[in-house]
Amino acid sequence: MASEGVRISVPAEWPRNALKCGTPMRDTYIVDLDVIAGCAVLPQPRVDYAEIKRANLDLDPVAQLATEAGEAFGHPVLGGGDVLPDGRTRQVVVVPDRQVLLVAVSSNPAVAEAIVRSLRVD
Repeated sequence: MASEGVRISVPAEWPRNALKCGTPMRDTYIVDLDVIAGCAVLPQPRVDYAEIKRANLDLDPVAQLATEAGEAFGHPVLGGGDVLPDGRTRQVVVVPDRQVLLVAVSSNPAVAEAIVRSLRVD
């Protein structure tokens, strides 16, 4: 999947933008979202997902998890992550010169790690 000059690999069976009210409803990858309807899904399903989005990196709380400096294809990046309250692993990569945030969430830490390691910057 690719968006904003950033590419990642996700499991082949994941559909694009399987969302309801901006919430992933099944394992999915999320790219190129427009306006999200003013609604909410409760409780939120416990699914795996990967998302590439443009973000205000100074204000996005998820982007703040990325504190470890690195490089991807000649571009500086910041990486980091945490464990969500439901036990899923969240890995985050910021590409500052593109103002892009990559988020990978999975109940299997190896899947989240594989997604962020597949990062390519065009």
